[in-house]
Amino acid sequence: MSRALLLCLASLAAQFSAHAEWPRIVSQTDRFHIVSPIRKSPVDVPIRDIDGKAVYRLVCGSFDTPIGDFAYSGDFECFLQTVPPNYHGVSSLFAEAMPETADWQTRGRFFAREIKPPCDEIPDFGADRTFRLRGMKITLSLSNIEFDIVDGRLGLKTFDFSVSVIPDRSATSAIAEPPTLDPKWRGTGCALDNSVTPHF
Repeated sequence: MSRALLLCLASLAAQFSAHAEWPRIVSQTDRFHIVSPIRKSPVDVPIRDIDGKAVYRLVCGSFDTPIGDFAYSGDFECFLQTVPPNYHGVSSLFAEAMPETADWQTRGRFFAREIKPPCDEIPDFGADRTFRLRGMKITLSLSNIEFDIVDGRLGLKTFDFSVSVIPDRSATSAIAEPPTLDPKWRGTGCALDNSVTPHF
């Protein structure tokens, strides 16, 4: 057997081993009504495995949420961590590169201007954002949004927020896979690089 084939098989075995260690999660949907300012994290969702054990934790807040495990900086921002948390390399599993240099470097951070029409329609950078990782697909969605002017800038007043989690065996990365954005969204006037660099 050639050395190249042995290396390939070893690599595949290592990948399979890493994937096999990830918990097998169950589908779930959670819905919330959010009112700003957000003084306390309104979203604290455990994601459970097939045995009912909480294996991940999704928590959301905003500029106004006191800093605890995570330094919130968006009008609304969510982070995902293991249970118990493991901050080695990234503060949130929604990060698309490792190591990250700041908590805000994920698409889990929403700004009002990003979810105001027509910018809200941009896949994965607007009001609906999907994250594929660790054998699951997580979708964060904002709807029924009411805007406000806060300190001279566009902010959020109220909105409905939903979290969808489904198993996805094709999601094989340890952190969020960067989505590929249709080039038609380039040059729309909508801010696409507030948190991560989009891939076209």
